[in-house]
Amino acid sequence: MRCQECGHHPDDYTPSDLASTLDLAAVLWDLILDRVDPALASRGTPSALDLRERSVAQVLLAGDDPERRQDALHRLAHDLTRAGRLLHEYGGTPTTGAAGTLESINASRGGVPKTAVMEAEVGRLGLAVDKQANRKHHGRPWQALSLWSLDVIESLNAEGHPVSAGSCGENLTVSGIEWAALRPGMRLGIGEVLAELSSYAIPCAKIRDSFVGRDFNRIHHERHPGVSRMYAWVVRGGTVRPGDPVVVEPATGRLDSERTAPLVVGERH
Repeated sequence: MRCQECGHHPDDYTPSDLASTLDLAAVLWDLILDRVDPALASRGTPSALDLRERSVAQVLLAGDDPERRQDALHRLAHDLTRAGRLLHEYGGTPTTGAAGTLESINASRGGVPKTAVMEAEVGRLGLAVDKQANRKHHGRPWQALSLWSLDVIESLNAEGHPVSAGSCGENLTVSGIEWAALRPGMRLGIGEVLAELSSYAIPCAKIRDSFVGRDFNRIHHERHPGVSRMYAWVVRGGTVRPGDPVVVEPATGRLDSERTAPLVVGERH
C-alpha cells in the first residue's frame, strides 16, 4: 500500500535503489543540516537533530533484514522531509516568496545532454518523458527532479565553461531565483507542480565536457557552494511548460500536518 503522507511504496525502489539510499542516509542528513545553527536544528519536538538520530539509528539496526530495511527507508523519507520543513519554519532556511521563470524542460532517453521539450507531465518519479540509462546514482523518488539555474549557467559561461541548459542533465532549468539561497527542505511551485528540494546533486564525469579542463567538480556543492544542481521530491504533480512561474514557497511560521511530508499525487506513465 502506498503511504498517503510521503507516497512511499516498496516497489518504487529496486534492491540496489534501497541499498544505495540507505548507504547515503547519513550523507543526506549532513546536507539537510549543512550550515544550520545547532540552536535552530534543536527546535521543535522532535527536532531535526532528534529525527536525524532516530532515522540513522533505525538504518543501522535494520541490518540485513529486508522488512526492517524497507521500514528504515520509509522512516528516512518521512524524517528527512519533516526535518526540512522544521528548519524552514524555524528560520534555518531563507524565508522568501521570490519568483522566477521556468526557462527550459530537458529530457532524454538516457544520458546527457538532455534536450529541450515544450511540455512535460511530472509525476511521482519525475518527468514522464525522461529516462535514466544508468540507475546506479539516479532515479529514486527523492531524485525525481533535478533542477538548476540559468543564472548559474550564464555565470559559468562567463568563466569560459561551455555549459548550457540540459548539458549537465537537469530536468528543469529556472531563472530569476537566488540559487545560492536555496537548500534542502524548501519548496518550489513550478507551474502546476510543487516540488520539495531534497539534496544537492553530486556531479559525475559524464558531464565533464561542459567544463573547461573537464573540471566537472566546478559545480560540486562542497567545493563551490551555491552553484550545484539540486534534487527534489514531487509533492504535487502536473504539467509544466517553459514560461511557467517558479515561486519559492515562504515559511509560514507554523507547522501543520499538511506541510510535514510530501503528499505525492500523480504517477509516472
